[in-house]
Amino acid sequence: MSSGFAEAGAAAPPTIFPTYTVVALTLCHVAAIASSQILNILVDPIRAALAVSDSQFSLLQGVAFALLAAVAGIPAARVADSGRRKQVIVAGVVGWTAGTLLCAVASTFGQLFLARVVVGLGEVFLFPAALSLLTDVTPRPRLGAAIGIFASGGPIGAAIALFGGGAIISSWPNLAELLGRGSDEGWRFCFVACVLLGMVALAFLLHVEEPRRAERGTADASFGSVLRYLARERGTFLPTIAGFLALCLSGTGLIAWAPSFAVRTLGYSFAQAGALIGTAALVFAVAGSWSAGMAVDRLTRSGDRGAALSVSLASLAGLVAAILLADAARPPILGAAAIFALFFFLIVPQATGPIALERITPAPMRAQMLAIYLLLINLVAQAGGPSAVALLTDHLFGAPAMVGWSMAIVCVAASAVGALLLQGGRAAYCALADRTDPHVMVHR
Repeated sequence: MSSGFAEAGAAAPPTIFPTYTVVALTLCHVAAIASSQILNILVDPIRAALAVSDSQFSLLQGVAFALLAAVAGIPAARVADSGRRKQVIVAGVVGWTAGTLLCAVASTFGQLFLARVVVGLGEVFLFPAALSLLTDVTPRPRLGAAIGIFASGGPIGAAIALFGGGAIISSWPNLAELLGRGSDEGWRFCFVACVLLGMVALAFLLHVEEPRRAERGTADASFGSVLRYLARERGTFLPTIAGFLALCLSGTGLIAWAPSFAVRTLGYSFAQAGALIGTAALVFAVAGSWSAGMAVDRLTRSGDRGAALSVSLASLAGLVAAILLADAARPPILGAAAIFALFFFLIVPQATGPIALERITPAPMRAQMLAIYLLLINLVAQAGGPSAVALLTDHLFGAPAMVGWSMAIVCVAASAVGALLLQGGRAAYCALADRTDPHVMVHR
């Protein structure tokens, strides 16, 4: 039975790869992640300048950033699904850039907390609307590559925050004299640099064109219709979303504790660990994201309706092998190679998850579906992955040096659960993809 949405709201089929649109949206992704992650390298300078405790700082990293996102995500996606995706993304860029500027001028913990709440607009306004827009402007045989490139903005932004923030802080004594600023204000300039990056992204974004959509007919894209669609197709969506949540939980746990693993187990200094993880994110995670997208496109053209699932499942073998090799490694150079491989594979579900959902979601409700998925990622994967590793280290092993084993246990367990869910729901997924997205060009 047809879902009734296959044609409604679909854009006219594009004929060329939308290079400018992909670049502009990826740059927005880079700016959003850099603005959110820059805080992580400014812990000590901010604690010293604003007398912030570790507990308060943890609120800046998590609760403050997610607070507005939890409230505004669905309404923003609803606006995006009405055909105003560019406006939503522009509002997001302006919002998180303004919030980042407020971070730069904050003089108390309360002011910095409120500024971080505004920065949280970045993620919630950008991702669902941008992925929905990419789906409408990209030829179906190349959609995986487009989303893979967009997803690579995450590790690029994180690397810019890590390397750029570290460079500014380390060179601030000289910069402060040149700029006539105080010796303790380097952390503020890091936020200003992210503001400039956001302004560049906005300049590119303003030239992106919102694709015209065909007549919607009687298609209802209300949030209620999204929930009804999810309920009707729960046999497909439950294993698919739960499977990707498990895979992303594994990835967030590994990313969060990789620097500590490099220091505690491999014997790197903090500076060396920062350079190692920054390189892993900038080079290998980006390569993994791009490769995943292109692999999905290749399998789709060969006739695999569940290509996003196939690539995700194939990546798990490499992910598990990499974490086991990293934990068993004794020479630091071998451990570094294992971490590079780890980042290549752990990024894959972050690219393939949205691709998989796009394939089985009708056009008028894609942004809202992705907003629901993003909310679950934040609540389950972002919170659960790092916490699971920490709990095992503290309560099972009782030794900080055993963090590698905790990472391995979480990785293997979550990967196994994710694999079982995705493989178990594969037949239903492919059947729904045939009904929902019949225009995927395949060559059998």
